[in-house]
Amino acid sequence: GGYLAYGARGLAKLIESLGPDTALTKESLLSLNGLLSNQETKLAAITHQAPPLVPELVVLLASPEEEIQRLAATTLGSLQLVYQGRVAAQQAGAVAALEGRVSE
Repeated sequence: GGYLAYGARGLAKLIESLGPDTALTKESLLSLNGLLSNQETKLAAITHQAPPLVPELVVLLASPEEEIQRLAATTLGSLQLVYQGRVAAQQAGAVAALEGRVSE
């Protein structure tokens, strides 16, 4: 699938590029969402450590850019389709952050 074309390093580069550069972050989130179609890629993304993806996504939920918020929420939702993703989201406070977005 897409993961093999990108490989672990490509996935890591996408995760590492999330941050203050809004254009790059949008592009990286779009690419990440495309890659997260299978369990193997989801697990690789969840276990990536430097930086860990799920807490980074929680930070992006508070982005002033609405599209980044939406893409971060979509990515979190995709990761939570596997058990490890739900655990990581819970540890990162993702549910509270998402609920905060909905109630605004």
